[in-house]
Amino acid sequence: MVAHTRGQQWPAVLVALAVATSVCVALVVVRVVRTGTTDYAFLVWNLVLAWVPFMLAVGLWGGYHRGASRWLLGTLGVTWLLFLPNAPYIVTDFVHLDRGAPVPMWFDSLAIGAAAATGLLLGFASVYLIEAVLDRSLGRRVMWPFTLGVLGLASVGIYLGRFQRLNSWDALRHPHLLLDMARERMAHPLSNHTLLLVTVLFTLALTLAYTAICTYVLPRVALNRRRQAR
Repeated sequence: MVAHTRGQQWPAVLVALAVATSVCVALVVVRVVRTGTTDYAFLVWNLVLAWVPFMLAVGLWGGYHRGASRWLLGTLGVTWLLFLPNAPYIVTDFVHLDRGAPVPMWFDSLAIGAAAATGLLLGFASVYLIEAVLDRSLGRRVMWPFTLGVLGLASVGIYLGRFQRLNSWDALRHPHLLLDMARERMAHPLSNHTLLLVTVLFTLALTLAYTAICTYVLPRVALNRRRQAR
């Protein structure tokens, strides 16, 4: 997709992501009805959190085109980055799979897999919209370094959420916790092998997935739209 069309199709993307989310919620509802438990209701909450960075990116993109102040755009950008890890985080929810669950494992795998895929798409769509703003304001040369950096930070956020049980709100309510952890890591950068492994592997996986979507999927979507318009 050419640079100047970035972000212009977000309403259609919004509808598609809403449909995907509805399917995920329906799967959870079916499980609740079938089992009489709310064991997997966390998927619905995690999807709500995954929507936050996308909506913030939509707001930032729209604010930029409406001439919003840099202070407002910067605030939206920082808040977006803070909540971005919630989107790919759902991939780690596969740890909840249990062979002893009252429903077949394939159903739980489907529910988590659908939620994880939706979360990834929400995260990638938000990154794409932020790139649209950077493309127009700073130029294309900063886009991939930016994307690699934010996906790396999102991977760190996944580690903090899954292994340290922290969330995006903790950065606002208890910023000293993150500062203490950052100081510890800077003092002993190679001591936490789990952090290094999770960060490297997730950064690689997210970057490859995002690159594949941007390189192979979006250009074909744009091409099909141009053909239909003729």
